Amino acid sequence: MFVKSIFKYLLYFIILFSILLAILFFGANTWLNIKLSKGNIDLSFIKTYAVDILNKNIDFYTIDADKLEMSKTSDGKVLLYFKNVNFSDQTNLVLVEAPIVIIENEIITYALGSISNLFTGNQLKSNVSVIRPMIHINMNEYQSVTSPSNLDLNKDQLEDKNEIIQTVDFDIENEMSVRKHFYQDYFSYLHSLISTKSDNKLNDFWNFFSILSFKDSSIKIKALNKNLSFNNLQIDFIAEDESRNLILNYPMNKTENNLGIEISIGNDINSSLTNIDFVFKNIIPDNLISLKKEKDFNSLYNGALSGRLNMDVNNLGRVIQSTIDLNVSQGEMDISLPFTKNKKLEIEDAYISIDYKSANESFIINELILEQDGYNIKSKGSLGLNYNTYGGVDKIDTKLSNLSIEKDKIFLINESDLDLNINMIDGGLLLKELSGEMLNGKILITNTKKIDHQEFNLSLTNTNALDIKSLIDNIEGLSYAKWFKKNVNEAKINEVLWSFKLLDSGEFLDSYLTMDFENSSFYYFDKHPPIINASGILEIKDEKILLELAQGDVDLSEDRYIKINSINGSIDIKNSNKFADFTLELDSDIDYFLSYLESINFNNFDFLNRKENLKGQANIDTRIQFPIPMESYKDFEIDVDMQIEDGRYLLSEEDSLIIPIVNIDFRNNIIKSNGELNYKGIPSQFTTTTSLDSQLTTQIELSTSVSPTEINILAPYLGEYVGGFGRVPADIIISTSLNDFSPEQAVIKADLTDIILQYSGFNWQKNINDRAELTLIMNKIASDAKLEGNDYNIKFLYDSDSNVLDGYIVVDSGFDGKSLTILNYSSKNTKNLQLDIEQNIDGPADVNLQASSIDISSFIDSDIFMRSNKNIQNILTANLLNANLNIVGIDKVIGKNGEGISSFNGRINLNDGKIQEMDLTGNFNQNENTPIKIIYSGAQESLNSPADLGVTTDDGGAFLRFMGIYNRAQEGYMQLRATGRNINNMSGQMGIEDILVSDDKNLVTIFAESGPNPNRPDIYNVRFKLLKTEFQIEDEIIYVHDMQLFGPSDRLKLKGRSDNVSGRFKFQGDYCADYISNASFGSIPLFGPLLTGGNEDCLSATPVKIERDQSGGNIMLSVNPLGTVAPGIFRDLFNYN
Repeated sequence: MFVKSIFKYLLYFIILFSILLAILFFGANTWLNIKLSKGNIDLSFIKTYAVDILNKNIDFYTIDADKLEMSKTSDGKVLLYFKNVNFSDQTNLVLVEAPIVIIENEIITYALGSISNLFTGNQLKSNVSVIRPMIHINMNEYQSVTSPSNLDLNKDQLEDKNEIIQTVDFDIENEMSVRKHFYQDYFSYLHSLISTKSDNKLNDFWNFFSILSFKDSSIKIKALNKNLSFNNLQIDFIAEDESRNLILNYPMNKTENNLGIEISIGNDINSSLTNIDFVFKNIIPDNLISLKKEKDFNSLYNGALSGRLNMDVNNLGRVIQSTIDLNVSQGEMDISLPFTKNKKLEIEDAYISIDYKSANESFIINELILEQDGYNIKSKGSLGLNYNTYGGVDKIDTKLSNLSIEKDKIFLINESDLDLNINMIDGGLLLKELSGEMLNGKILITNTKKIDHQEFNLSLTNTNALDIKSLIDNIEGLSYAKWFKKNVNEAKINEVLWSFKLLDSGEFLDSYLTMDFENSSFYYFDKHPPIINASGILEIKDEKILLELAQGDVDLSEDRYIKINSINGSIDIKNSNKFADFTLELDSDIDYFLSYLESINFNNFDFLNRKENLKGQANIDTRIQFPIPMESYKDFEIDVDMQIEDGRYLLSEEDSLIIPIVNIDFRNNIIKSNGELNYKGIPSQFTTTTSLDSQLTTQIELSTSVSPTEINILAPYLGEYVGGFGRVPADIIISTSLNDFSPEQAVIKADLTDIILQYSGFNWQKNINDRAELTLIMNKIASDAKLEGNDYNIKFLYDSDSNVLDGYIVVDSGFDGKSLTILNYSSKNTKNLQLDIEQNIDGPADVNLQASSIDISSFIDSDIFMRSNKNIQNILTANLLNANLNIVGIDKVIGKNGEGISSFNGRINLNDGKIQEMDLTGNFNQNENTPIKIIYSGAQESLNSPADLGVTTDDGGAFLRFMGIYNRAQEGYMQLRATGRNINNMSGQMGIEDILVSDDKNLVTIFAESGPNPNRPDIYNVRFKLLKTEFQIEDEIIYVHDMQLFGPSDRLKLKGRSDNVSGRFKFQGDYCADYISNASFGSIPLFGPLLTGGNEDCLSATPVKIERDQSGGNIMLSVNPLGTVAPGIFRDLFNYN
């Protein structure tokens, strides 16, 4: 009973005490509400007590504040304000500095707020808002927290730089002990913050809150030796009964909604995993992360990134699975690309989608798209992370499948597989293997990493030049890669094998490439004409290009090609000093080949300007060595064996040299050739030797044999001087320059034994088998005051058993004569003739002539006064037909019938091959008492003056004999005078006084037939007192109108004509034995003329006729005695008309 009473009174006490407490509580609540309604309440007096309580309950962290206040909101919530709060852990991992921390505690609100809160059923937790905090997180300190000392590991586990291998046990079934990954510390820490099962010392602290918000926050994070800074962050920690969530929102720019980061970290009480969802829009890594300068690169990426990263991590921080979707906008990053010195990767656009599975620690690339510098790359694949002993990722093994690479919308690689290693330490890429399809053909690249270099092997099959150039487009450090890109236009490539070493420094070593190609078009170097339709093998080894062509064509443009039968050669392209060495077998038109030489800078020679003149097919076997570029032909080393067939050199549009075959040998800068040529049907053998000096000095040796007919073809003006059916062997040696084809010297030796030579002007002829040799030596003359450059002195020597001709002629470059000097001409008809002809540019030539003797009898036969043959200028000099001939002195000039003129001298002026003026003197029979003088002047139309010829001599008979007019006359004083248009058309008179005629059988016959004449006791030696003749010359016809011979008492009268071309003549007249008495009958009035016939004719005269049918024919004399007795008027009936 007593016990019952005790519990009863105790119960009453408790009830009473409770009532009193309630009265006190409600009283205090009412008092505080009244105070809070008037403003904040300063609780600084209990701030130290409140902070101590917090620090005592959370011993791993330290909290401090300067001031504590209480306020109440309009909706009845009671808030505690902590000002200038500092929050830090004992490891210095986290430090938070905030000017204001607002705590909304439900217990306080319940106690001091509205009494209605008693019936809300809200949980008694706090909502905390941290305003404008500065949060410092040093993840490097977290590694020290988990250092070996704190984990009780042995010191022998230490590695360089005090980093260690850390091992932990997963609480996942069948999970083996593994190395800790670089990110595990951070993710493990995040997991410990979120997980309700975590033993993190903050876990109890989180239990006080339902929401912890950090507003307008700034965070500075040190991790992985990088500094990350974030401003304007909104961080919300939401604690619920079943889960915890941490939400971070980073707008980056408050004015742009499409720029920022949102991170959601959540943990479900029923799951051991923490989910991290990272969403970002247009963030620029370089703006977030400051990289240390000692790194090889200073930029992570300066373009914008957008995407989402979602992952699940366990309590150890291991990522169990994740998904990444990343969009990359235009920008660049520092990275070492293979085969190039370019340290930057420029990206135009990119997208990647990746899944991660922890079971095999691999990333599955669902989709990869990259656009860069015209390239479009698409692929799928996987990424494998290689962790170092410290848990960091050193390398990433990348395996891509279904890889396609486009360049400017053209597939370079398609349906290919790529094995690539990414070095995270230095940012380098290591290509291990690439295999697949190209646009044309297949590709296989393998690579083995050695200590200080990589060894690559590349194989391409059934591809083309475009694919090759696309592959090597960004390769630097290989000279031949530049050469290939620049000089190869197109090719069908059957196979390419390429191996090389790539040093870590980027230098290429031991590179060796072989390429089997066909239908290729390429250039050896810039100025080399393209080679097309080429098939062969290309080898590139040690900076040297080795080429073996089985066929192809050198394209010279304008449908001109050189056919390539074979080319073997090399180009040394090391550094800037390039050198080519080739062996070629070509078929080409010879002018095309010369154009080829000109195109490769072998163009210092003028003869190449005349290459179009040379035709023919050349088979060329040659070796050529030259630097690239070739500045001069002197840099050109060449060995050539060439054969030209069916060649032709065009001398003019109508004329050419035919070259059936020629062999050319080129060694040591000497060109030698031998072969055949044919000019106007005349075959010859020749050899040449050319030195590649500045003038291309050349010696040509020519051996030929010509017939008189062929001589006439070569030089028609010589046709009348040669004859017969033999041939003239000739050897010719010419020294010249191929630059201007201007001979320096020429030597011609000809054997004239087997032909006939003749010159009617000198009554000279060489018969067949008469020995005769001709030597011509031509030398270029240096210019002087009189002679211009490029003149030639041609020395000639004709030597035979009967004739010698020695002299020289000076001609200009066009071989027009300028002067002629005959030192000695001797023959049967001419002795010691010397001739000097000096050509004047503005006037006729000056000719000086002297000789011991000259026989001009044949020249007289050829009609000295009517010769007009312009071909003679081709024999001597250009304007010899216009000359002033000065006969210095001829001891004896021999005419017809052996008659001679001694001491012959004077002058003759020729105009267009005809005598314009002549003034000659001499003596017949070496007798000063029988001089002869010949004077002639041509017609001058401007003065209306006719041509005028005059001849006087004291021995008219000798003149008639000399001229071949009449050889039975002797003595007599002669005068001749004729005028006319020219020397071919004149009329005049000739008279000879006291002329003696001896042994003229025709005259004897006339005397005999006419009967005895007491005045002519000697009819064999008849002296006439006078011979007078009236004549007229019309071209080649001489008309004798009246010729009379007067004796002591008789007279012979003739008239008629003579044709100098055919040699035919006919003269008729009469002989009057007693002219004085017979002619006197004519003076009888009326009957005289009837009896004599008039015109001082005789009463009794004998008709006579003298005629000849042709030159060399018999002279026929007819005398009619019956006419003697007929009166003059009837005598014509007996004449020979």
